[in-house]
Amino acid sequence: MNVLIKLSKEDILTKYQNKPIFIICKDSKNWYIVSDIDSPMPLHMLSSKESDLYDKDKSNIDGIQVTGIDGEGYLMWIYFEQKNGWEAFGYE
Repeated sequence: MNVLIKLSKEDILTKYQNKPIFIICKDSKNWYIVSDIDSPMPLHMLSSKESDLYDKDKSNIDGIQVTGIDGEGYLMWIYFEQKNGWEAFGYE
């Protein structure tokens, strides 16, 4: 029986490369395939707030790249399980 479980960062990094995960963000809920587990957000896509975070510590923009029906996207670890951030779920 497949049960949807909440994923930890370690789960995503170790078990979900090229596998589907269900991402819940403030404004959306969608399935994505994890296409890269070690992918920084492209610098041109950063908001001014995120640029400031990058200037303080380049690792702040580290995250994962996902592919969905709307194309490619990036999810930064600094927003993982944060208020107005993102959560991930998957099948064990």
